[in-house]
Amino acid sequence: KLYGKILLGLVLLGLIATAFYITHNSNQREAEKIAAQQHSSASISTAVSSSSSSAPSSEIRNYHAAEDTLFSYLNIPLALETRPCGKNLQTSLQCAKVALHSWTDISDLNRPVILIMTTPEKFSSYLVLIGLNADTALIINEQQQTLRLPLAKIGRDWTGEVVYVWKKPPAFTETLFLGDSSPTVAWLAQQFAKIDKQKEPLSDDLFSLALQERIKIFQRTQKIPVDGNINEQTLMKINETIGADKILMTDFPAP
Repeated sequence: KLYGKILLGLVLLGLIATAFYITHNSNQREAEKIAAQQHSSASISTAVSSSSSSAPSSEIRNYHAAEDTLFSYLNIPLALETRPCGKNLQTSLQCAKVALHSWTDISDLNRPVILIMTTPEKFSSYLVLIGLNADTALIINEQQQTLRLPLAKIGRDWTGEVVYVWKKPPAFTETLFLGDSSPTVAWLAQQFAKIDKQKEPLSDDLFSLALQERIKIFQRTQKIPVDGNINEQTLMKINETIGADKILMTDFPAP
């Protein structure tokens, strides 16, 4: 009888030990599972944070840096005496800042530009735009990386002001009219002779009636105001025709 009680006690102790072992292992596995999930979540969070921080930025906060970015893209030397937007220029490049109203205006200008932006906190910032299509802007950042941004996203922060650069002809400073004399007149007559594959230009440095009529034909085909004068808009369109200026890209995929 005593033996039976001892045997029963040993069995009960065995059952209790087994139950404790099972419960302990189960709790340990659950703890390991929770720890693994927390580690996985932390890894994902770190990866997302790293991805966000390493994503290239399109915004430039310093105007001088925006100029450098544009000039580098246009292969313009960054030396002080050759900066198109500086003073005491020793370059044929002309820098201009204008106020525009729409993306269509930029498309008509057809030059890479610095977009002058305003942040939500009302600070100035800049985007260097090198391409434009119906709904997307092609932007280049300080690292010369290209980024695609929806026009709807950047349009609300654009002030309407842009800065662009173009290569002006020799001695051009202002609009020239019939009868004026300038090296610009001779240069333009020579460009038309090349375009039309003519042996002789229509004029020397004296603005002739024949050259004025050719200018009107060109202005009409370019869909710009037809006045027959030698102005900046006409000369910029000539530069596009002969490939003297780098123009906006239009054929690129959406983001």
